[in-house]
Amino acid sequence: MNAIIKIPTPFNEPVYSYAPGSREKKDLKAHLEKMLNEKIEIPLIIGGKEILSGNMADCRCPHDHNHLLAQYHTAGPP
Repeated sequence: MNAIIKIPTPFNEPVYSYAPGSREKKDLKAHLEKMLNEKIEIPLIIGGKEILSGNMADCRCPHDHNHLLAQYHTAGPP
């Protein structure tokens, strides 16, 4: 058994400029728009288990309070 560890050479991911008109910027904007149109339900996680309490509250964009991003289950009395 050899006690010498060979650490793999790290490599960086490509750095994108997101310049106006670039493919990366268009793809990012399209994905963000898709995500903004999805509504998700966020469960409680207690002891590693998902719990759906039925008591719901809204999660809104910090920059656009009229836009509903998600609804989450709350803990405690209704």
